[in-house]
Amino acid sequence: MSIQYIRHLDGLRALAVLLVIAEHLDLSGIPGGFVGVDIFFVLSGFLVTRILLKEVDTRGAIALGSFYWRRAWRLLPSVFVTILVSALFATLLFSDDNLRNFTWSAIYGVFSLTNVYFWSEVDYFDTAASTKPLLHLWSLGVEEQFYLVWPLLIGAAFCKLGPRRGFWIIAGVSAASFGLNIAAFEAGGTIARLAPSEGFWSGFQNPASTAFYWFPFRVFEFGIGALLASNRIYRAARSRWQNELLVVIGLAACLYPAITLTGDAVFPYYNALLPCIGAACLILGGAGSTLSSAFFETTPARFIGKLSYSLYLVHWPAIVFYKAYFGDALGWGAISVLIILMAALACALYFGVETRFRHWAFVPSRSHSDFSAGKRGAMIAAVATVVAVAWAAPMIPNRVPADRQTTTKYEWFNAMTASYCREFRGGVDLRLVIDCQTPDPDAPTLVVWGDSHASHLTPGLATVFPGYNIKQAALMSCTPISGFLDYVRRYESAHARDICVQRNRDLMAWAGTLDTPHIFILSGYKRSAPQRAARIFDHLVDELEHHGHRAIIMGDFIQPGVHLADCMAVPDYVMSDARLLERCRPDEVRVADELAYNRVKAAKLAPDRYIRVSDLQCPDGQCRFWTDDGELLYRDDDHLSIIGAITFIRELKTEIETRFYPVVPASS
Repeated sequence: MSIQYIRHLDGLRALAVLLVIAEHLDLSGIPGGFVGVDIFFVLSGFLVTRILLKEVDTRGAIALGSFYWRRAWRLLPSVFVTILVSALFATLLFSDDNLRNFTWSAIYGVFSLTNVYFWSEVDYFDTAASTKPLLHLWSLGVEEQFYLVWPLLIGAAFCKLGPRRGFWIIAGVSAASFGLNIAAFEAGGTIARLAPSEGFWSGFQNPASTAFYWFPFRVFEFGIGALLASNRIYRAARSRWQNELLVVIGLAACLYPAITLTGDAVFPYYNALLPCIGAACLILGGAGSTLSSAFFETTPARFIGKLSYSLYLVHWPAIVFYKAYFGDALGWGAISVLIILMAALACALYFGVETRFRHWAFVPSRSHSDFSAGKRGAMIAAVATVVAVAWAAPMIPNRVPADRQTTTKYEWFNAMTASYCREFRGGVDLRLVIDCQTPDPDAPTLVVWGDSHASHLTPGLATVFPGYNIKQAALMSCTPISGFLDYVRRYESAHARDICVQRNRDLMAWAGTLDTPHIFILSGYKRSAPQRAARIFDHLVDELEHHGHRAIIMGDFIQPGVHLADCMAVPDYVMSDARLLERCRPDEVRVADELAYNRVKAAKLAPDRYIRVSDLQCPDGQCRFWTDDGELLYRDDDHLSIIGAITFIRELKTEIETRFYPVVPASS
């Protein structure tokens, strides 16, 4: 059974993979290059449905076993090699935490479930993308799940009901998937409220990530390509000018979102429609278009297109491991080196693995039982080898030297939970106020109100002010100013936005019910213009003082912008001490930005209401991120460790006390 080769589709693959690479290299003109993945999904839907419909036309049925083995034999060997090589570099360059995370992503990747793994890991403590060399395999997981389900649907729809009804079933399934995608964003609160708060399924508490990673929410993208594969659309008569128009529309629809969308865009949502429609137009019009020939049928475009699968597999690990050794900054020199490296690795993978297995992959068309026992055994052995290597990597004894080991952010957080605020559970507990110690009715009460940049102060306040009841009113990512004076912080999820707004308003109402005066420390990460933030913080202090309380605004500590603890805790196999010190430096751009923000905010607030912590941390603009004894003051790239909180609050003790006393008596 042969399928006609369509020349311009290789060029379309080239466009898709180059958009993705451009975005991952942080090229400023292509911030939305991630839409290249959506172009790939449309292409896959089109090509696989053509294969399946051809089999239905010629044989009246689909040989499922044969189809599945062909897909596995075509795709998985290159994935396995990518994982094995990545495991080697992860062992040489990663901290224990990052290596453990890599291990699980590798094991899930072997079974085409990487999208499910990364979905389950989306939470407040999720690690940066630059520490996940297999993150890009999420899209391959979605695609392989499509290959698993789609033959069943095509077989049931087209073999049993005929091509006309089959077409409308595919259209209906695609429309339902798109509706599910929209509902995840617009009615996602229902999903979030029903989802468990802890464990694997807690990922459903973030409907946006569910819509991004899960296959059912992406079916409509494959479905658009699948609908094109029907003869009534693809083989419909079109004039040359119509094909040219389709190509112009398609190019514009693919490039416009790649140029205008950013990483903050709500996606897939409606934003995914434009690149999918663009890909569909290019598939339809490309075969009869002079413009398409000029773009997509040139020798370089077709070569990159043939290389696209291998290029996609190697490009992201190359970027991650380059950054792991040299640091996150990518100048033009680094980008040039990476492009050459990606090309070399892609050619090695394509000619050394992908084409070899493709040419060796003759599979009889009717039954997987004819698939040779040797090939089945080779596939099973490969799976076992990759799993064993990934599983064993973190168990290498003394991989990280003792003098480089640091306390991880999880260990810091668990210590904070155990010693300073036992009931606190990282933003899952939505109660307004949590007692961090057993309340003493005769002691004054200090309430920490804000987001995680408020809660990380708790160990310092509890240690330096032991005579106070410490209460925490903090919710991750929920700035205390959201919900006041017409300001609402933007979230991916409307449910999360509404929770934050209502929580803040409820906290202010709670403050109005208290009979005894409390002290409130307000703090939060910069999430709005400093002038606006200062005005709303002033309003909050006015309201709290009106209720008889004392309120202080604590400036945000300057963040390193780099996970220093994680950066330092790596093996010395290839990373010398000099190289480590060169790589593990605070992000100077981010530090300067934070300092400038704090200066503007401080200028807008009354000195007796605002504590300028940046003056303490950064005298003469030189910020401290370690103690004099070399201990880290931060547990990750932006949160104080317990040592950091105690160190800074102890140094601020006298200044804070001058703001505490006297506590404003309750008004009668």
